[in-house]
Amino acid sequence: MTMNKTNLTDEKVRKLKPAEAEQIIWDQQVSGLGVRVTAAGKKSFILKFRVSGKGKKPTLGACGPGGLSVAEARALAVAWKTSAQHGIDPTRARQQERTAPTMDDLCDEYVRRHGSRKRSGFEDQRKIDVVIKPRMGALRVKDVSQFDVDDLHRKYADRPYEGNRVLALLSKMFSLAERWGWREGNPARGVERYPEEPRERFLTPEEIARLSAALSAYVAEKPSADREDAVAIVRIAMMTGARSGEVLAAEWDQFDLEAGLWIKPSSHTKQKRTHRVPLSPEVVEILELRERRSRFVFPGPGKSGHRDSIRSAWARIQALTGGIDDVRVHDLRHTYASVLVSSGVSREMIGALLGHTQAQTTMRYAHLYDDPLREATSRAGRMLSGTP
Repeated sequence: MTMNKTNLTDEKVRKLKPAEAEQIIWDQQVSGLGVRVTAAGKKSFILKFRVSGKGKKPTLGACGPGGLSVAEARALAVAWKTSAQHGIDPTRARQQERTAPTMDDLCDEYVRRHGSRKRSGFEDQRKIDVVIKPRMGALRVKDVSQFDVDDLHRKYADRPYEGNRVLALLSKMFSLAERWGWREGNPARGVERYPEEPRERFLTPEEIARLSAALSAYVAEKPSADREDAVAIVRIAMMTGARSGEVLAAEWDQFDLEAGLWIKPSSHTKQKRTHRVPLSPEVVEILELRERRSRFVFPGPGKSGHRDSIRSAWARIQALTGGIDDVRVHDLRHTYASVLVSSGVSREMIGALLGHTQAQTTMRYAHLYDDPLREATSRAGRMLSGTP
């Protein structure tokens, strides 16, 4: 190994040629800084120093494009030597930096420790796979700033509800990261949420008929088990008022088809209570015709074991309705309630069917009682006035 000293410049480093043996050229300006050139021609900056009595000679970084310039290497060398003089080993700090958890790590740990226990865990996994990991996965958890979070949230200006749910998920993840000692502070705190307008969308009888026709057309368009599953999920959600997540995660042992009952376990319901749902003959028939390929009614290839989404299927079904493009799958739950109202079912009964634990939750449908009540009072008025 040959060792020389010179006033290093980028041009000199670029012109260095490999020799039969590894060589080191030391810098005259910063003691201990050198360029190592291997026999294969690889060039890198190194630094020789002592910390707490121990000699060190680590690599600072590669030379040239994509690596360090001479000026950058000198600045880094001075900083490292200053740290060493104060008894701080900069190589240890760099190792900790390299092994610091990334957002990819936080996402995986969140799912393992927390998300897997949630009823909507599959929806969190979708947001992680589609949104968070692709855009933030490589960032160190400790380095994520409020600007980073706000920048991601702003991309949802045209989808405020979805954007707020992503923000809420990030906030929970960063709260856990604080608890685990992965970072200080929650960068999602203080990011302004989008205003969400209360929305109650109900399908009219004519729209229900168009949706039913679109479901049949969707299967006929390109027959497949996947499409048949998607249609069955929509029909069950529509005829039970169940949330789509509950249908997607449904297991066969939750059903008593002979008695016509769906007993949702507390782990699958938003209210964290067991919910008994009577099934119509139409829903029982859909389930009886299904092949039991798994413990899940709608098995899927993902980690959950069940199908996680019908997003793409729903988009195509909407297109086939010829205009019902503002309806979400969740609006089928509201439509189910509206049909019950028009049939004269009481608010208490609707609350029981939908699994509401608080009366005020069902009160969102109170205005739908106006027409039945108006008809009832009109009948009473005619009778009491003697009008035929």
